[in-house]
Amino acid sequence: MNQTQNRHYYVTCQPCRQPGYGCYISYGLALRGAEQGYSLPDVSPQRQFVEGIAALFNRTQLSPVHMYEVVEDILS
Repeated sequence: MNQTQNRHYYVTCQPCRQPGYGCYISYGLALRGAEQGYSLPDVSPQRQFVEGIAALFNRTQLSPVHMYEVVEDILS
């Protein structure tokens, strides 16, 4: 089976604290499958927004080496 067919990005959730902002729940991305181990915490406090990014990455089978730069582009 092709390694790209095993990629599955999913949304993570974690409590965060920022000085001047306080406590909040943040959502990030992680990769499950043959190339697991890639993760990007604290992408956004908006779950649906991060779910959309995960869906895009799954649909396009984005290589995890590009995950950080693509998220950065989306956020800018």
